[in-house]
Amino acid sequence: TFLTLFITVHPPLHPPEPFKEHLPCSEMPYLEQHLQEWQAQVVSQYPHRPVKCLVVDTSAKSICVTRFFQPLAPPVLEEGVSTTPEMALRFVSKIPMVPGSMLFPGLFDVWLTAQQVLMLLSGDSEDHAVLLCCYLLHLGLKAWLLLGSGVPHGPMALVLTRDISGTATLWDPATGQ
Repeated sequence: TFLTLFITVHPPLHPPEPFKEHLPCSEMPYLEQHLQEWQAQVVSQYPHRPVKCLVVDTSAKSICVTRFFQPLAPPVLEEGVSTTPEMALRFVSKIPMVPGSMLFPGLFDVWLTAQQVLMLLSGDSEDHAVLLCCYLLHLGLKAWLLLGSGVPHGPMALVLTRDISGTATLWDPATGQ
């Protein structure tokens, strides 16, 4: 038996402004500038949507978010059986979820590569979504990372796929659904 409790605060507390200091960037200067200009344009059109094109990696440098997405073969979970997208989702959902602030205390939101998540066997919402996205890309699906916010979870990352027939599916790597 367990009790689920949902509490709200009135007036709602507003999260602090994100860290704005300029970090060294792994990208070429012209690409970094282009990404910053594009992000500023999108944020001006959609001010309440999370838009990230440069994120911080484990070397404390900004890097283009697309560098994290490379097809990665999912583990063989059962001998003689090809791994399905659902099996990959279940595997990723079993990796412990740890808020980024606990993995790297005092730092900003640090993104891990798929290999780093597997090495640490933990990660936050974005890290799980990146790993799942890499597995689904290897399985031949078109996959996109979605960043948003939900109740009661707060900030979250999901994966959207489209198969050959055009059917879209939304995957939550945190819950395995």
